[in-house]
Amino acid sequence: MAKIITFFENSHDNTHCLQSCIKSLLSFYFFNDVFTDKEIDTKTIHTGGWSSWLPPAVIWLNELGLNVKLYSEFDYERFINEGEKYVRELKGEDIFNHEKRNGSYQNISLIQEACSKIVKKGLWEKRSMPKKELESELENENTFAIGKTVYEWLDGDKTGMTSHYILLIKKYGPEIWRAHDPGLPGIENRKIPQEIDTQSILGDLLIVRGLNNKIN
Repeated sequence: MAKIITFFENSHDNTHCLQSCIKSLLSFYFFNDVFTDKEIDTKTIHTGGWSSWLPPAVIWLNELGLNVKLYSEFDYERFINEGEKYVRELKGEDIFNHEKRNGSYQNISLIQEACSKIVKKGLWEKRSMPKKELESELENENTFAIGKTVYEWLDGDKTGMTSHYILLIKKYGPEIWRAHDPGLPGIENRKIPQEIDTQSILGDLLIVRGLNNKIN
């Protein structure tokens, strides 16, 4: 059976790649419900910058009743305590300044609050997920993943710095993912290499394993 989930393209201003992935998930798991763009922006703390953070989305999807977990080597506990100082240390001046100019650290106190919640609720594991484990997870017809990547990497440009989110559907073939890329331009069922120069193309990874038996 084909694994099918509705595709949504990024907004015209090219600032809603994460929210487009969220819309796909909501349409799959809650197909009888209506979620407005404004509601999705509010719940994911979209601040008008170019980059959104995953933790607010993790909290909201969990509250809706979905079985979610964020896998990331990013130290959210340090970020809660140190904020921008930790990110600058981790990413270096060039990437940090690029992201700050593009609005990635607007409303940082709200982002830190969401990070605190994912830690307290046990919705984050401080590790990356190996591709074989992710391949196995995505074999489940009800499991999807939002992966954080770098937009330019999708075209093989290792020098890019633009944070981007894609919706992973499943393995397509050897070393290739099938994913919805919101763009711009949006590409439905895009075939994406699993690695670029032997490095995983994915950073933070939000796994959504369907509905919980109970809401955490």
